[in-house]
Amino acid sequence: SLTDFVVDADIRGSGIGEAMMDLVVDLAKAEGCIGIDAKALPGDRSTKNFFESFGLKARLLTVHRAIDPTDEDDG
Repeated sequence: SLTDFVVDADIRGSGIGEAMMDLVVDLAKAEGCIGIDAKALPGDRSTKNFFESFGLKARLLTVHRAIDPTDEDDG
């Protein structure tokens, strides 16, 4: 399985990411996969847009709040 997909910030927009994603999609199809999942950090609109351009759709939003156990007014 593919665990990381990163294009250095200095060469983004050069087509390398698109070529890599094309290969990933082709390989997934050839292997009989039923889907591709990817993650984008909150606020990283360019990554989200990149994956959406290949037909991926957001399916889950995880929200989080850290709790400080020493702060009694935290809630």
